[in-house]
Amino acid sequence: MTYEFKKSLIIGSVMGLIFWLISYFEYFSILISLAMCVLFGPLTVWQIRKKPNSYALVISLTSGVFLIFSYGFKIGAIYTLGVLSVYGIMSVQFSIALENSYDNIRFIASKFKKRK
Repeated sequence: MTYEFKKSLIIGSVMGLIFWLISYFEYFSILISLAMCVLFGPLTVWQIRKKPNSYALVISLTSGVFLIFSYGFKIGAIYTLGVLSVYGIMSVQFSIALENSYDNIRFIASKFKKRK
């Protein structure tokens, strides 16, 4: 196993354990789960440098195992699809786009500084 794959398993397990602990709180569980998906996106991009969007699938499926154990197969599978969409597609891809645009802005700013 590669180092980044191990990191993705650890991040997915932590995310799954948080989802499992949150499942005991009925009223706020969905809001906290959405917040965790949004917060774990930049964490994934920061920790996994090579292809974080590919490892986001591993993280989502690892946390999906915990969701299936805590909510049952039917509802857990639906929540796993939600994690795949909110975390894997929206949060991680948005974090990658922000990182790329930040690098582009830094590059352009350095070119303007050299002209002066």
